[in-house]
Amino acid sequence: MGRRGERPLKGSASNWNLSPEPYTCTGNFQDDFFEIWRRLSDGSIPQPIVRPRRHPPFMEDEDLKPSCHGEEEDCAISPDTYHVVDKREFFKPNIQFELDGDDTKHAKRTSVKIIHVKGWTITNDVIAVLQRCVLDKLSTLNLWNAGLTEETFNKVTEFIQATPTVHTIAIEGNAIPDSEPFADLMGKSIKHLSLRNNEITDAGAKKIGEALGSPHRVPPDLENLNLAFNRISDEGAIAIANGLRMNRSLVSLSLASNRISDEGAKSLADCLNTFVLSHEEVVARRKMMSHRVVIPRTASSQGSKRGARSGSNRVLQADKNRLGTREKSKAGDKPTKKYDKPKKDSSKTPPKTPSTTVRAKSNKSSGRGRLLDTGDTASSDFNDQSHPLLSRGIEILEGKICMPGCNTLLSLNLARNRIGSDGLKCLLTSIKRQESYVESEDLAYVTPGLLKLSLNKNVVPHDDELYLELFHLMRSKNPLKNDIIVE
Repeated sequence: MGRRGERPLKGSASNWNLSPEPYTCTGNFQDDFFEIWRRLSDGSIPQPIVRPRRHPPFMEDEDLKPSCHGEEEDCAISPDTYHVVDKREFFKPNIQFELDGDDTKHAKRTSVKIIHVKGWTITNDVIAVLQRCVLDKLSTLNLWNAGLTEETFNKVTEFIQATPTVHTIAIEGNAIPDSEPFADLMGKSIKHLSLRNNEITDAGAKKIGEALGSPHRVPPDLENLNLAFNRISDEGAIAIANGLRMNRSLVSLSLASNRISDEGAKSLADCLNTFVLSHEEVVARRKMMSHRVVIPRTASSQGSKRGARSGSNRVLQADKNRLGTREKSKAGDKPTKKYDKPKKDSSKTPPKTPSTTVRAKSNKSSGRGRLLDTGDTASSDFNDQSHPLLSRGIEILEGKICMPGCNTLLSLNLARNRIGSDGLKCLLTSIKRQESYVESEDLAYVTPGLLKLSLNKNVVPHDDELYLELFHLMRSKNPLKNDIIVE
């Protein structure tokens, strides 16, 4: 021990957690991470290295690209397209980051856009330091083989929820077999989510299906979901298909390299076109319609006579007050009589809303059934529905309430599964129905439906008649006309 009054040596264990003043982040991610780690850590865990993510030089600098001279037709890429890293530094835990753009190259503040953690176990201390750094422009978080547990996963979820700019998450190679809480990541701001190789079973797929959409909750804004290389069977595929019934935001779904057979493929095919609402969905729809905020009808809209009279009386009384005030202010004019009625101003009459016109067109164009009324069509929020159960395309077919399927899904990857001819036939039927709805210009189907379908390495061979028919059908729907859509 040192003498009394002697200061501890710099870098010793007694110097940890010495924070005489609260630290204010400077905006430089590397410096802020080092300083916050020095103040929070107890020295038992080595500090991870924070460094920029390196790219090949030809991707970063245009001057390093090879140039052709003379009559040479082919240019060889320079072999110096790699970075040499010391092995002692290479195997140490490191946090790689990418900056926001060129605007931060010469500034003291480095706005981090992407964070990568790969190949080492992330701890609560690392997450706590990240929470205190300034990451107001962070958009992507990639955790590959980071050894997440249920505790650290909850910490990561809290960090993502506290950073609303994050819209892309890739958590791959992090199996949490007991709870499988991956559905907690499907928040309102998340657009792209990759959960590959996490050993997700049917129990985890059921939670993901409920988070995708249900009759009792607003579906998330998720656009891309990757569930490849997991352990999802028919039961999990059915749960995901039930979530797609109430989802109109998902564009791309990958279920490649799982254990899905004909039963799961049939459920996924059924949710792509018109389906009958269940009793639970009908009850939930009626509750949503009863709790909607309806704008009071004006005198010109088609409402009750009492509402029209009360609305016109209020307008008339307000005009009387304004007219009386204007007449009194004029010197020498006689005051207006008590029962003089103002002239009707046609400019105050609210115009007809476009929703009424759209409803008339939809009733004429859709000859498949009778459309159901969803409440006040003059409401301004009618076109911005928060739940698919309030969709305008819901109709009655043969005495049953039917709803348009998930026609927003454009890409479906079912490669390397166990799908046979029965599942292939159901997928072919659903895609044909989607195409017929689009060709009939049905307003309930404003998107083209499924455009890309991957079915390679399943039970059905590539020379099967059903496979060839589906191949040519999907190729005709390809907007690019140069790529093979069915693989």
